[in-house]
Amino acid sequence: LLPKAEPQIILIGDFAPKDAQLLTHKIKLVAFTDSYVIRGDFHTGPETQAADLFVAVPGPFFPATDAEIYPLRPLAADLGGQADLVFVHKDAVRVFHEVK
Repeated sequence: LLPKAEPQIILIGDFAPKDAQLLTHKIKLVAFTDSYVIRGDFHTGPETQAADLFVAVPGPFFPATDAEIYPLRPLAADLGGQADLVFVHKDAVRVFHEVK
């Protein structure tokens, strides 16, 4: 049991982007949590602007594809590198910006 408010990033083994039924509109972002920097294509509705993604869009987790994950400090669990699909908890995001 893991309360859904606690994880910052979730990776699910053998769960490909094609299986996740992602929205087709993508926004390339760099998002910072307390522990990680995540760079990737965040999937959302076609009307959503980058500035509104983690503020106005409901839901605790946001999918990102072609993600790069960088730890900001030494961590007990080795999480970093590239992932085809990750889910980022919106409450964990401290700051983010769009990559053009």
